Amino acid sequence: MASHLNAFPIDVSQIDVAIYEISPQPTTPAWNRLDQLEDDVTSSTGGIGVRYHVGDSWKIVACGVTDPPSQVTDSDSQLTLTESTVWDPDTDGDPDVIAEALETGLKDFLATHRGYWSEKYNRVFQYAPYSSEGSYNMHLGYKISVEYADGFQLFLDPTFKFLSQKSLKDWIDQVGIETVQEQFTGERFIMFSSRTSYVTLESIYEDRTVMDDTVYGSTIYELNTESPAPQADDVEETDPLCGVTYSNNPKEYTVSPALLYGTPGSNDVLNESAIITPSQRRDEIRALARDVSFIQVGGQQFSLGDTELAGDIERFQYPPLEFGGGHVFDPQSLGDLPDKWEWENEMQRLLDEHGPVSRVRGERHIAFAHPDSYPEVPEETYRDIQEHLQQYAKITAPGPVGPIEYTDRRIWNDWVAQQGDQIDGLLAALAEESDDRYYSLVNDVDGKPVQHFTPSALDEHRDSSLFNVAMGLAAKMGVRPFVLADPLHTDIVIGFDVNGLEQTSIGAVTLDGESGDVITQTTSGFSAGQSTAAPEFETKSALRSQITEAVQEKGTISSVVIHRGGILKNSEESAIRELIPELVEEGTLPEDVRWGVVEVNADTPHRIFDQAYDLQAPTGAYTTIGGRTGIVVNGGYPYVWQGTPRATSCTLAAANCDWDITALTQDVFRLSFLNWGSPGSVNMRPPISTDLATELAKMFEKCNEIRYLPF
Repeated sequence: MASHLNAFPIDVSQIDVAIYEISPQPTTPAWNRLDQLEDDVTSSTGGIGVRYHVGDSWKIVACGVTDPPSQVTDSDSQLTLTESTVWDPDTDGDPDVIAEALETGLKDFLATHRGYWSEKYNRVFQYAPYSSEGSYNMHLGYKISVEYADGFQLFLDPTFKFLSQKSLKDWIDQVGIETVQEQFTGERFIMFSSRTSYVTLESIYEDRTVMDDTVYGSTIYELNTESPAPQADDVEETDPLCGVTYSNNPKEYTVSPALLYGTPGSNDVLNESAIITPSQRRDEIRALARDVSFIQVGGQQFSLGDTELAGDIERFQYPPLEFGGGHVFDPQSLGDLPDKWEWENEMQRLLDEHGPVSRVRGERHIAFAHPDSYPEVPEETYRDIQEHLQQYAKITAPGPVGPIEYTDRRIWNDWVAQQGDQIDGLLAALAEESDDRYYSLVNDVDGKPVQHFTPSALDEHRDSSLFNVAMGLAAKMGVRPFVLADPLHTDIVIGFDVNGLEQTSIGAVTLDGESGDVITQTTSGFSAGQSTAAPEFETKSALRSQITEAVQEKGTISSVVIHRGGILKNSEESAIRELIPELVEEGTLPEDVRWGVVEVNADTPHRIFDQAYDLQAPTGAYTTIGGRTGIVVNGGYPYVWQGTPRATSCTLAAANCDWDITALTQDVFRLSFLNWGSPGSVNMRPPISTDLATELAKMFEKCNEIRYLPF
């Protein structure tokens, strides 16, 4: 077997289901309510409850049930049985509902019988440590996904989580409550209870214990009931109460410190230790598959195969690229799979010889801002970047506006007030990587292009680093180093995402299908609150402006593909299905316009193993799962030196016509070449469509206005 997937077949010829109507229907947003209704149906029927969206209504399907009750009641809703039947996945019902039930059945088995806890996004982790690193334990887990394509397939992908070796109770016993209060208040912990959650420690009550039943959320029940978490065995009646809060919820809950374990946050040393070789990853996948011979759904068992699926795994060739003067470069001239140095040198040579495909006219006034501890003469750095801008981007920058030291806010604010309007862009040297500092500088210059870097980034491979900094700034100022020489399979592509930390926003960009170049972008955020689902009105507003401006630029548009970063939400799909007919009626789009929405997601369990490259899939490796999903390796061998390359999943989630999923997946791959960091950097990034939309959405949380593309 030359190459294979991390997937195993599940034998499901038919499944017993009971379908329940919900009255009254959950109000939008319905997610928490539907979670509860699924739990109610699961506990009342003995099956596995899964939400089911039919038309404008939600239903709950109890899977694996042959003798369901006629009604299920909770405090707010009445669920009435409307049908008890058998689904054949090939002809009846919704395979996605069955897939969700199979995923839940596997997670329940692992939690009940194999010592795992379950988290969101279909991840499970072992309570027992896999290994340790410093003061942290590394816990092995798996991303789990069941998908349907000529039968059901289980995808398994190992992942790791780091937790403190000591509970908060251990720390209190060792150094006392006062020291723990001072050191750990405000820190993030994982809380092992009846449901595992992430919380922030707010306080520790010295005069209250877990036996105090007057406070909300006391964990006294952990002493009296069986909890799936072994940490519950460590709870004692004398434990002090800890006050914790959940994400985006100011209400304080209480818990025993025995259930709280610290998390390290972002830690490069720990992340490096979690990288396992492709053969280790494959071995862990096979080990779990051998341990699970069947999946239980209610009263039914479905056998799991123990041999990976091979699929029809092929490879996309690198796309031809157009540089200045109409020069077309065929990457195959560098060989089958050029390494990063060959690629970087060729990009620099082509830009030096032919220039970028799209230039900016006239001189550009670029300011240079730096911290007070900048290690070299600022003018020297600027001169080096100035030379790279002239040589590769054909930008003439007559001299630095400044340099100005921004650490003293009074001096910096005076400078911005006097000269901020005169600049076309800002180079900013940051003492260390800091998104907040970068965002504040963007706001200071009213959303003009800002390219930041750290002095340490220039220490090694200075010429390469200067090239990347210069081209990053040039791209933000409107230069296009190169575009695709051949058209995509649609007239325009719209990248769309909802993202942010505390407050999410919508980001969108529109690309020309002829070249992949950006036509337009959102410049200010449409707030989505704390939800990752964009509301209907905001979705329609954002997409309407993108399509309208694209029509003004291109004229007639007969096909539109939207790349949704992550998962398309119901509110977004409803908005799109309403918007397209409205644009047709207005005459903006033709009556026969073809449209589709592709979910582009790199955080999936999909992996491709290729024996020819020591199990590392080469860049461009792809396969399809049924007629709706394609997976492609955007940055694999030879650009990944350790670990297993990720595969990007491309799923056609909504459409008004048939689309070739292989063609849509190829478009995602090709658009990744327009986002290879800056041209010539080490690793391929996601397609330019979703990556720019995601970065814009994140920036809108901190920035009032953005007048450039965040390359």
